[in-house]
Amino acid sequence: MYIHTKQDFIWASSHILCETLPPDYDTWSDEQLDDYLSEYAYEPYEYHTPTQIYQEITSLAHSVRDYIKEIINQSNEQN
Repeated sequence: MYIHTKQDFIWASSHILCETLPPDYDTWSDEQLDDYLSEYAYEPYEYHTPTQIYQEITSLAHSVRDYIKEIINQSNEQN
């Protein structure tokens, strides 16, 4: 398993939130981040806790990074 990047996390947030996390989200306090996650969660996530929303974004970010690495590895093997 690969570690997701900050860019992966921001990208993944666009699939869970109505407003993508801004680039400086990692400088926010926990309370500010929790408020943002709660405020901008898409309807299917509106009753989730901020921790659950964060976990969903993290899971998607990891998945996309794993997929990208797999595609790169397959491409390198074919060359």
